[in-house]
Order: sequence, then C-alpha cells, then structure tokens
Amino acid sequence: MDESGARNDSGSPPQPCPGGGVDLISALPDDLLLQVLERLGSVAAAARSGLVSRRWRDLWTSLPKVTVALHDVPFGSLLAALRSATRPGVCHYYLDIRVPGQDDRVASSSVSSLLHAAALLSPVELLFTLPQDLQVSGFGAELPSFRRATTIELRAGDLYVYGRGGLPSLERLAFSGCCVYLAAWITRCPRLRVLSVNSTPVGMGSITICSASQQELVVDNRNTWTCCVDVQAPVLKQLTLAFCAHGDLRVSVLVPMAEKILWRCIAGRFTGLEFGDFWR
Repeated sequence: MDESGARNDSGSPPQPCPGGGVDLISALPDDLLLQVLERLGSVAAAARSGLVSRRWRDLWTSLPKVTVALHDVPFGSLLAALRSATRPGVCHYYLDIRVPGQDDRVASSSVSSLLHAAALLSPVELLFTLPQDLQVSGFGAELPSFRRATTIELRAGDLYVYGRGGLPSLERLAFSGCCVYLAAWITRCPRLRVLSVNSTPVGMGSITICSASQQELVVDNRNTWTCCVDVQAPVLKQLTLAFCAHGDLRVSVLVPMAEKILWRCIAGRFTGLEFGDFWR
C-alpha cells in the first residue's frame, strides 16, 4: 500500500493525527475496521468507537456480527439491558444471557418477558442460562418465535418451557433442566437437525419424535418413568436415548439411515412390553 495515496472504501485519504503523523488505522478498508469492532464484543463499545474520529462514526451499524454477553447483570435489570442493546441496522448474531445466582425465586412471566425481549434482537444464536437452584413460580416460560435463530440453548434447574409461533431457521435446539413436550417442538422447527434434551425432575412420560430433517437426537429422561418411545426420523444418523421404564412400555423406532445408536433403559417392573417398528 502506498501510504501517501492510500484510500479506504469511503474514498477518504488518511487523516492526520492530533499529535502529528498520519492515522493509518482509519485509512484501512471498511471490512478490516469492522473486524476490529467485532472483536470488541459489545454493541456499546463498538458504538463508542465513533468518538475516536469521524471516520469511525456510524461504522458500527454495519457490523455483520455482534456478541451481546450479559453474565453478571442482576435478574431485575436484565430486561432494561436487553432493550438498551437494540440498535437499528445491527445484526446480533450471538446472544449469551447467564443469570447470576442472586435471587431465590422469580416468576415465570418475568422469564417469558426476558425471552420476548431477546427475540426483538433477532439473534442468530441464543444461549439462555438460569441458575440451577433458582425456583421459577407460575405455569411456565414461553419461548417466542425467533425467526432468524439457527441455534437456541436453554439451561435451567427446573423450568417448564412452551412456545408459540414457528422457528423456521432453527437447526440446533438444546434443553437442559427443562420440561418440554418434544412432539410440539418438532412441529415448530421444520429445519431442525440436532436436538438435545436433558429433562427436569418432572421429566416426560413419552419420547415422541417425528422429523424429516433430524440428523442427531440426544434425550436423557431418567428422572421419570417413560411409557412410550416413538422415533420416526428417516435421515437420522445418531440416536442417543436414556430413560427409565416401569409398567407398560411401547417402543417404535424408525431410523433407516442411523450410523450410531446408544440406548440405555433402566427398567423397573414391567407389566407389558410392546415393540413396534424397529429399523436402522
């Protein structure tokens, strides 16, 4: 690069520094400056870069990837923090919320409000973690529609999670310490490839999966008795199931493309065992 005639994408020549010399950093192309801003790791820090020079002003609004990490924000302040993170023209590709262990009990409606606020950021990836010992009162938390999300992971100690609206872009979904109805979630995620569920003490009475896109399935449901296992996934490659069975158990597994199957059943007293289709 010719330092005397270098220009950036905006067509501006290198600017003089206040202390003398040439500001060669500001003379870099926009794509390189955006990489610098991306590594700051927060929207606020990227926005403050506009104070450095006019060259950097509003450049942060073109960021292709922004990480919003909220790890030490008290639960009561998270909603305001999420709302303040919203910036026009910014794509929040990764949203990492880890609620600190400062509260003993919160309302499920408050958890739902946080998830709705997170959805307004249109993240491509969402990691939402509640403390293991946090008690959530109420019916359950709603996971709303995340239209652009390709990866969602929810971790809790004991939380019922339900949803409304579709997740059309979702490819990876993981629940840990959450009580969910698998069949309902599958219908919401037409592109889902990887599903991992480690259930709560309430667990699930049945493991029901019917998916044309599923390639990897991991379900650990050893916290309650399972009465039905029904898996229909024509392109599934890896299946891992761990569950407890007692009384009547119905099993039907249709996975013709499976390459790896791990099956662990902790059996109590059976009164009836029925195997339907079992094909790999």
